[in-house]
Amino acid sequence: MSDAGFIGPGQLNASLSNMLPDVALSPGGGALASSTVSAGAAGLSAVGSLLSGIGSLVAGNHKATAERYAATQANDEAGVNAQIALQEGDQVAADAAVQAAANGGGFVGSSLAVLSSLSQQAMFNARAQVYRGRSEAQQHLYNAKVAKAQGRLGLVTGILSAGASLATLAAA
Repeated sequence: MSDAGFIGPGQLNASLSNMLPDVALSPGGGALASSTVSAGAAGLSAVGSLLSGIGSLVAGNHKATAERYAATQANDEAGVNAQIALQEGDQVAADAAVQAAANGGGFVGSSLAVLSSLSQQAMFNARAQVYRGRSEAQQHLYNAKVAKAQGRLGLVTGILSAGASLATLAAA
């Protein structure tokens, strides 16, 4: 017999009717009622919304942590850059002092004015580096707050969306 292991459409419907007596079988052989499919879809939608919201919260927290780390780095780099600016200013001033002494002018008049100006310029450059670093750090801290708020908003949106899906399920 070539059809020994084969179950025909009529036999399949009869088998499913015995296993699932509460579910009406359509003539086409579909075993699930549309309300069951709708309920399953609404449930999956709710779960998906919740998972999406949780993912948004976690991503926001990770981004906030990265931004806080970047703020710390910006402050640290600003300190190093300020120190470099001061060292460069000291080097230029030392070179100018050597030139003034080598030319026999000594440390009087215009030589002192040049050294004072170089020192002031080095201090200005160092302060500018600190200000730049602090400004960058403040921007990173602001971005951290925004990322955290966006994560919380994503979670709330996910919860509300899940609630809407479940409300649709309850209304059906």
